[in-house]
Amino acid sequence: MFLSAADFHEGTQVDYHDIEEAWWTWGRVTYSGKEKSDRALLKWMYANMDRFLFDGEPWSRSATAVSSNSGKTKYWTVTYTSASGRKFTGGSGATRPTNRRNDPERNWGLPD
Repeated sequence: MFLSAADFHEGTQVDYHDIEEAWWTWGRVTYSGKEKSDRALLKWMYANMDRFLFDGEPWSRSATAVSSNSGKTKYWTVTYTSASGRKFTGGSGATRPTNRRNDPERNWGLPD
């Protein structure tokens, strides 16, 4: 399945939200597995990522999580990279505040 920028914003620049929407649309339309959970869908999407085409080229997706200070919340940063090197980054972790667990000057959030 091929999606283009015109499918999202006619005549404007593509952004992170467009490619995120295209990624999930592609997965839901092309997945034909028996198990219908989101976990099974996502596992299949990553295994078949080389087939994800957007705006005329293949894209890869990577996601990383960072825990909050309490460990109860995860902040996700998702990056899409095209075969030609274009990148879009977004997600809750892309704009998260500095976290003690990620700050060596505050002893990585460990007690004194």
